[in-house]
Amino acid sequence: MTGPDKGGRGPIGPDDIDWFTREATDGLRRMVGQFVESQLRDKPIREPRPTRPDPAPATDGGVWAIVVDDGASDRVHSLYASELDALRANADNVDPRRTVRFLVFGEPVE
Repeated sequence: MTGPDKGGRGPIGPDDIDWFTREATDGLRRMVGQFVESQLRDKPIREPRPTRPDPAPATDGGVWAIVVDDGASDRVHSLYASELDALRANADNVDPRRTVRFLVFGEPVE
């Protein structure tokens, strides 16, 4: 690995290291620039995110509840105004019988 001035003779000197570093940096800069250009040309900068469905069922009203399945029937443990509040309250749950559900006003808990 000798520089262009040496013509293939002699040991590697400080000028050779500078030359190699400069050439490698320029080559890498060109390669990254070409890659970025091709990516911008082929795709839009931001693709639209898929819309997330509303987790709350579309009803006239209801509440979020932590429900405990006692085998024969379900028992309401506690009620919350939002799904997020119910999920936070149930975050440390280790009982598989306890679940967070949306309860519609006027319908029985099943």
